[in-house]
Amino acid sequence: MKQVKRIDSQINILGMLFSGVLFLGILFQGLYFPTQYLLATTILLLMVIVALVKNRQKIQVDVYMLLSAVFCIIYCTDSIIVAADRYGAMLESVKIIAFFTVVFLSKSFIKDLASILRAFYRACLTMNFIGLLCYFHIFYVNDGVLRAKRYFRMQSLLQYANTTAILMAIGFVLTLYYIDFEKTVRAQTKFYLYAFLFLVGLLLTASKGAIAIFLLVMLVFLLLLKDLEKTLKVFILSAFAVPTAIAILWVTANGNLMLGAIILMVGTLLACCACIFSDRLQAKVKKGAILSVIALGSASGLGFVIVFWQKVTAISIYLTFVERAEYMSDALHLLATRPLTGIGGGNWGAMQYSIQSFNYAVQYIHNSVLQIFVDCGIIGGLLFVAIIVLFYHDYIKQYRREKDSLSLYVLAVVSLLLIHTSIDIDLNYPALLMVFAVLITSSTRERKPMLTVSSMYFIIGFSIICIGVGSLLFGQIAHNRAQVLTNQGHFEEAFAICQTNDFFMPMSSQNNMQKAVNLFKQSGDYQGAVAYIGIAQKYNPYESKNYVELYHFALQNKDYDTAFQTCVKLTELQRWKWENYDNALETLEKMKQTDKTLYEKYVLQGQVLIDKRAQIMTYLNTRKPY
Repeated sequence: MKQVKRIDSQINILGMLFSGVLFLGILFQGLYFPTQYLLATTILLLMVIVALVKNRQKIQVDVYMLLSAVFCIIYCTDSIIVAADRYGAMLESVKIIAFFTVVFLSKSFIKDLASILRAFYRACLTMNFIGLLCYFHIFYVNDGVLRAKRYFRMQSLLQYANTTAILMAIGFVLTLYYIDFEKTVRAQTKFYLYAFLFLVGLLLTASKGAIAIFLLVMLVFLLLLKDLEKTLKVFILSAFAVPTAIAILWVTANGNLMLGAIILMVGTLLACCACIFSDRLQAKVKKGAILSVIALGSASGLGFVIVFWQKVTAISIYLTFVERAEYMSDALHLLATRPLTGIGGGNWGAMQYSIQSFNYAVQYIHNSVLQIFVDCGIIGGLLFVAIIVLFYHDYIKQYRREKDSLSLYVLAVVSLLLIHTSIDIDLNYPALLMVFAVLITSSTRERKPMLTVSSMYFIIGFSIICIGVGSLLFGQIAHNRAQVLTNQGHFEEAFAICQTNDFFMPMSSQNNMQKAVNLFKQSGDYQGAVAYIGIAQKYNPYESKNYVELYHFALQNKDYDTAFQTCVKLTELQRWKWENYDNALETLEKMKQTDKTLYEKYVLQGQVLIDKRAQIMTYLNTRKPY
């Protein structure tokens, strides 16, 4: 009995520690940057190891844990084997390791979903408070507010307005759960205020996609939750009136009539639903409301076709969604070249230039599920989708069986996250990926264990992974220190750090590039710098920054031959970037003044570049709205 109590106490402490990591992780920019998520993953791995050592019991592996483990193994091994940038693949693989670690913790040790949801909710609320303070100039955070063309957007600590928006939407949904859960008027009043602040925060992010998805999910949520308390139902519907009205005014002022029409339609649908839900209205009114929903949907669809038919091409150019759809289209073309293996994690950022249909630069595809397919191929991607399908299957069954509102709220939160991440990068934030991992494995449905494994195997495995992640963390900290020293002009000291950092940043293009920069600035050793850039290019042949630095070094050293060839290579890597063509032609002109023989060697190639540049400029002029 004492042993059981001791184990329960340790599990509670573990849950509290994990909740703290989750809370701080969201506030620290969602753990977006390598040093942040390497540190968080190391802490999680240490927590698992300590828990396994103290509780020497056999681990029961259910279907969630097995699918997550196989997915993690495929992603990590596949990425490191096929990736052009293996160090970048290692860093991205750490995110997936964090995902599996959280799944393992959730299924083996942490059973208290409520405490984790509280930590997540408090993080969203803190994000909201800080964002509002920044927006109204009461508090300052770097990049807490984004200046768009004609308005400001609230970003808060995440420094990315669209993901901040989805956190505000999720915060609103969780607030409804706490209002539904609390029984005293005083407690409910506090949460009503929080709900209003979340809606204000959502609008101030000016994220059109997040607002539209939020309205859609809430509409479905209201239709499903028919037994919701009347007061809460009235509050939700009245709360929609404010953001709907403000959104219509905002989009109309910005000239986006189509979006205004869509939001107006959804807002009217919600008003009709209010009539349908009301118990006091007569049957005829309810019937009229239902017919209005059908008529409004049909009329709106027909109106869009008629009114916007002539303008659809012009409007589509301006819509962010169309631009992101092209990222996805390019990503599918890239996946088609390597359907089984993918391109490796962390490689899209460099490889996008070789296949893109227009000039853009994004670190991620803006579709997190498609990103996984592109990173690790069809098999790994299907495993991830299988985990999602399993979650919906279990939670829908759980809701039908138990009729508990928490199941529906969790479904709403996960749906918000998944729908929005289909057009954005939410799951590329490790903190949100951890939240996702907890939610999709939180079903109370008992599944028979597929395997029973000795904890010793997990202790050995997690210990090896922890050492690897810890060494990467040490290398990233040293790398950041070297960058600071370079910026301060301490080139010799920075170069020495980079030299010793090869072990902790294996096969790193970044580290060798940094060595080249510091060596050249310290001693002007052009040949030595070129040698290090060669190693950097070997480790990541698609990274354009390596070639840009080589071009500048060659130009300073008056090595016009290397400078011109490097520019030609850049036109192949970044075919839509007209500056590369200009640099090549300027270098050719300098050749003409200094070395006629070398100029004659490349003059015909220069003419080809002039023709290509003309074609590029003609095309880019038609795409200027991007």
